[in-house]
Amino acid sequence: MAEHAPVIPVSAQVGYNIDAVIDYLARVPIPDRNLNANPFMIIIRSFDINHPGEEADQIKGGVAGGTIL
Repeated sequence: MAEHAPVIPVSAQVGYNIDAVIDYLARVPIPDRNLNANPFMIIIRSFDINHPGEEADQIKGGVAGGTIL
C-alpha cells in the first residue's frame, strides 16, 4: 500500500516543505464508513495502573490504547 506513497523531504527546524506535507494531507480522500456497524478496536498497547502486590479487592484496572475501526 505504501509503495506508491510520495516521499516529501521535510525539515521542521527550517520549515522546509511543511506546506507541501499539509497540502498533500489535505488532499487525502476520506474513506467511506459504515456508521451503523459495530465498533471494533485494535489494541496496540495496554498499561496496568495497579501497584505490584495489590490485593484483589483494591485492583482498579488498566488503560488500553489503540485504534477504533
